[in-house]
Amino acid sequence: MKLSACAYLVNGDMLDVGVYNQASLHKLQSEGYSGRHLIHALITDDWGAPPRFVKFTGKDDNGVPVEIVIPYD
Repeated sequence: MKLSACAYLVNGDMLDVGVYNQASLHKLQSEGYSGRHLIHALITDDWGAPPRFVKFTGKDDNGVPVEIVIPYD
């Protein structure tokens, strides 16, 4: 499943940071990545202000909305 990702920055801005495969996200999490390290493994940090969190949204195969929020801690 493909998920759209947005970074919500500490200065109040929001950046669309692309589309990601949910399997890639789960693979990194199973390898022990979380928080800041998970975000950096998935997304190039080209933002000026750091994010407060990154939100991934999409729909599963049944059309049910999916939302995954990763805090930048």
